[in-house]
Amino acid sequence: MRYWLEDVWHWNLNWIRPLRARENLMLHRLMFVLNLVVIYRTNEDKLIWEWGKEGEYTINSFMFSLDKRIFVETKPYAIDAWKSFCPLKTEMTLWLALNEDLCTRAFLIRRYILSPQDDYCPFCEHHSETVSHILMHCPVVWKLWNKIVA
Repeated sequence: MRYWLEDVWHWNLNWIRPLRARENLMLHRLMFVLNLVVIYRTNEDKLIWEWGKEGEYTINSFMFSLDKRIFVETKPYAIDAWKSFCPLKTEMTLWLALNEDLCTRAFLIRRYILSPQDDYCPFCEHHSETVSHILMHCPVVWKLWNKIVA
């Protein structure tokens, strides 16, 4: 699984069963990240927090790292979800909806939890249950929204 070769650490990952396409992609990403770090047998091992001064962890450096990650990895309009005066549950649901991460059937199919045959809206039973469909386009849910707003 791992070994030293001329004082440098190397990874050799083996699996019992053949990997699926998605798992192969995940393995390549993992190996890319693992290969970014080179471990030498002769150097002293120590933890370094890359966002802190002199490699030390602080709450401020953690908040700074979150800010950097949010602005780099998210859609620009999703950042505004945290600037509202809504309850936290509402903000969290909005955040998940904007990032297409609500637990819909389409989400579960993408994660290989449900089979593609289960890809239908449980309310109207005509369309795929995506975030946009379940919140805006489903005729049954649309009637519910009209009753709530009216």
